Amino acid sequence: MDRRALRRAGALIVAAVALVAAVGLAWNADTQLRLRAEQAAQGGGDAGSDDASPIALPAEGFGGGFLTRAGDELLWAASDGIYSASTDALVSGDVQPEAVVEGVDADFLYADGGGSLVFVADGARLCRISEVGAGDAEELYAAADGARIDGFVLRGGTALIAVTGPAPEGGDAASGAGETAAGPEDDATRDAADTVSLLAADLTAAGAPAWATVLSVPADRAWLFDAGGRVSLLSTDDASWSLRAADASGIDASGATAAAFRELMHGGERIEAAFFDGEELYSTAGDGSGAVRTARQELGGAFDDYQAVAGVPLMAGGSSACVMVTQNGGLAWVDAGTGFLNDISTALDGLGSEPGPSTCRLAVDGTTAFLLVESAAGHGTLAAVDLDADPVGADVIVK
Repeated sequence: MDRRALRRAGALIVAAVALVAAVGLAWNADTQLRLRAEQAAQGGGDAGSDDASPIALPAEGFGGGFLTRAGDELLWAASDGIYSASTDALVSGDVQPEAVVEGVDADFLYADGGGSLVFVADGARLCRISEVGAGDAEELYAAADGARIDGFVLRGGTALIAVTGPAPEGGDAASGAGETAAGPEDDATRDAADTVSLLAADLTAAGAPAWATVLSVPADRAWLFDAGGRVSLLSTDDASWSLRAADASGIDASGATAAAFRELMHGGERIEAAFFDGEELYSTAGDGSGAVRTARQELGGAFDDYQAVAGVPLMAGGSSACVMVTQNGGLAWVDAGTGFLNDISTALDGLGSEPGPSTCRLAVDGTTAFLLVESAAGHGTLAAVDLDADPVGADVIVK
């Protein structure tokens, strides 16, 4: 057989293989479409999800940020109150949000599993609604004049709050309370205006919660994180910061003590934004000159610097990523596994407002970021961003 015949034979073989491959791909695509249709008809969803939903929703029980999910209700906080909508309405697109609490600037929402909603109101009061949509809010804690609640974590029936301002007066002290990394506090430190106090109480006990001071540290800002099996307190002042953490299972079982919280990291800068996933600290820090930098620091000492993130972003995270709303209204996130920074300036386009750190609220569940872009005209636009999508963009949940 001459070379031409060989080439013709080879071409025929290649064409036959391509035809078989094309038929196989078409069959596989058709099969996948039929399987998805059958799954949707049976009320199923994607793996790991309990919703046959065209939009992303947080997992059942998700909470701690500006939104939480309780059964078939999604609840979210805005500067003018707390709103709710059923997951059925969200899936169908026929959404008429209901105002659950009006006239408060709320944050740190938790649905406690018993039908109650616990949240921080106006940055200074911890409140509970025993049944969502029914009755007035019960006040569980009120910060003193000049103090604020910088963080709130609910583990089982144990509540922890980080209170910044004058040290709380008259409360019982938890075992080991009043100690810092440097040793017992003196009276001057205890009376200082710039103090972060970690308080704990059992919210399942009868009567008013008995708040105990777990520890107090000299600082003027704090964050509380519940991630990676740890409950962590990050505190900062103009010249330094410290990160302390306790095993979360111990807090579930027996409450919180100062001895349980050990220092994991510290530094000589002021922290302006932060998220700790239990192993890596993501933060934006400055040295007082006005310049800031965003970085990731691992417990083992490894350090990643993200110079592409300018200014101070809004920051939140989960097990898969730390997500940031940047000053130019874009979305950036660091993959927890690789440390790679993704920065998409157009990811939030089309939300009808001007997104930015001062106008957004942010929470992260898995690989989905949830944002509320607030506006002067109302409570704003609630949207979800699937970080695994290609291309990445915001899907409106409620507008």
